Amino acid sequence: MAGAVAAVEGLEKTLVHGELSRTNAVQSCDVILVAGMPRSGKAVVAQALGRAGLFLGDNLKGPGRFNPDGYFEDQDIIRFHDELLKANKAAWDACESLRNLTVPEEYHRRARKLVAEKFHGQPAWGWKDPRTTLFLGLWDHVLPEARWIFVIRRPAEVASSMLERGDFARYSRNPIKRALMALRLWVDYNKRIIEFSQNNPDRVLLVFTPDDFAEASENIVDRTVSHRWRMGLRPIDFGKIYAPSLMNKRIPAWIRGLTSVYRPAPLLFKQLDRLRKGLRVDHLETQETSCDTRQIDLGQTARKRVVCVVTPWEFVYSGTFVRDHVRRLPAKVKVLYGGSRYGSDADSDRATGLKLLDILIYKGPFPNRSADGRRLISVARRGADLMLRHVFKVPGRPLAGRALRRYLRRERVEAVLAEFGQTGVQVMRACASAGIPLVVHFHGYDAYSRKEVDWYLPSYQEMFKVASAIIAVSRDMVEQLAALGAPRPKLVYNPCGVDVDLFAGANPAVAPPTFLAVGRFVEKKAPYLTLLAFKKVSERYPEARLVMLGDGELLEVCQRLTSALGIEHAVCYEGVRSQFEVAAAMRRVRAFVQHSVRTHYGDAEGTPVSVLEAGASGLPVVATRHGGIKDVVIDGETGFLVAEGDTEGMAQRMMELIESPDRAAALGQRAREYVRSNFSMEKRMAILMDVIERSIAKRGERPAKLEGV
Repeated sequence: MAGAVAAVEGLEKTLVHGELSRTNAVQSCDVILVAGMPRSGKAVVAQALGRAGLFLGDNLKGPGRFNPDGYFEDQDIIRFHDELLKANKAAWDACESLRNLTVPEEYHRRARKLVAEKFHGQPAWGWKDPRTTLFLGLWDHVLPEARWIFVIRRPAEVASSMLERGDFARYSRNPIKRALMALRLWVDYNKRIIEFSQNNPDRVLLVFTPDDFAEASENIVDRTVSHRWRMGLRPIDFGKIYAPSLMNKRIPAWIRGLTSVYRPAPLLFKQLDRLRKGLRVDHLETQETSCDTRQIDLGQTARKRVVCVVTPWEFVYSGTFVRDHVRRLPAKVKVLYGGSRYGSDADSDRATGLKLLDILIYKGPFPNRSADGRRLISVARRGADLMLRHVFKVPGRPLAGRALRRYLRRERVEAVLAEFGQTGVQVMRACASAGIPLVVHFHGYDAYSRKEVDWYLPSYQEMFKVASAIIAVSRDMVEQLAALGAPRPKLVYNPCGVDVDLFAGANPAVAPPTFLAVGRFVEKKAPYLTLLAFKKVSERYPEARLVMLGDGELLEVCQRLTSALGIEHAVCYEGVRSQFEVAAAMRRVRAFVQHSVRTHYGDAEGTPVSVLEAGASGLPVVATRHGGIKDVVIDGETGFLVAEGDTEGMAQRMMELIESPDRAAALGQRAREYVRSNFSMEKRMAILMDVIERSIAKRGERPAKLEGV
């Protein structure tokens, strides 16, 4: 570990004296660079390394539609590579422009300076950026002792993923031409990887997606990094972040056919596979992770229950609780989505042609496609269903329901977990007809919003009869659902869990007087009231700071309010951040703040995940007596609670934490102990799985007959 610090200090001396020779370059065994072709799964590897303790940078790119967990790419590294490409009049996705890349001496100096400034003092560090693959010679010169993990994915899968993301659209509208561009680019990137790996076998690990993320293979990265390379990281675990159902996408037949015809791609993949096996013999002195052995290991594992998680939309950054269910539930999880693959109803203003038709036809929470992209029901049948429902008043969705029943039986699903009450309504008839137990998981607005409740109440009451169990994430929500007609014997209190290993390490006693707020900028989280409370704090303590993470419909309003209050110097809006980045942010602040309220239209919080994450990190929480917050925060012991709308009281409590860092630390320590004991991911997943197991055990008890089933 000390070697990395000394290496960067040595680099700084090198910069001072202007010596740029290879012998004076950074020397460190505590550096890992993650590279490879875009859309190959590098973010999974980088996230696992980051969770294990590898510092990935201080300016990470936030999550997006195609990487809801985050990209784990430092934007300063990206900017450096983009500028170098621009100097070559090249683009990362234009294969022809990448043939004769050169690196002027100026960029060698800039690379050294960038590394020295960004990673100084970090015991183990590195980065992930696919563009690194284009400049292997540069970085090998600057970091000759660095370790490399190249992530490889099959060419057809990469081409399909790039087309889905819209890559190459600026070059051509023809999907075949775009797919060929992707395949040519895949060949170019991976030829570079092969040449570098053959010349540096001791410093390279090839990781195949998704093969090496499976249970029987996950130790290859951990064993190589920890034992062969002797990096001082915590155990590397893909189990917490990788879900097979989310990576195994269906590849269109025409892309598979095109890939087989474009011979350089499959031939190069075979060469990569041979090189991968050869490198592993060198690393581990055994081929125990070969395909045949892996199949035997998988076959020997205990059979898991098959559970279908149904969610009304594909994952968005704020839906971490749904992703946790998919990844962490101890079951074989199938996933079904509602809505359109091209976006939500709000995207219809920007969509045209077939995309617009898809959004309009498939809008709503009814599940219509699986995680691999397959349709459960065609556009024509969906349209016929809409006609039957709205013109002939046929209850339910007979054609779509039949398709859903076929899917559940074909996949041998043993239980359905419906995320949100509205989703439970959509699938209840199919579950009742198929005799499959239904567990409905309420989260917040689905139980409280008057608009939603008034519209769905009759259907909710039907669903309550069919469902085997109904999960509420707060004690208040248990009472709310009981008032709506849910039978108490079916109600289960089980809030979402938190990863107590990721969210840890806060030290309020030494942190500056900075407060953190995390969440969507929406009415029920009332970020404007947090700002009003902080205004009072800032008047008394000008050095205080407030960091707000997230986005939403009230973001611009809050930014304007910040200016009107004259506190723009003290409030920082950092946008959407991944869980990994949120955990890091929580380690840098004194306390967490959230002023949740019941809205005028009845909406309210369940149990905010960010409050759980703050407590797990070891932060005191200053929040309102609202929903599930009061189940998590014990007033005066793990944080402070004030009445909704009491900005004066909130400000007073925040100032107490500024005045007494030691008390903040004591509250935070008790908060961590309380959350770790009661809200850990393992405990909450175990309770959820027990509910599902009990529901399966009662499968013989046929639910009430519904009209239209």
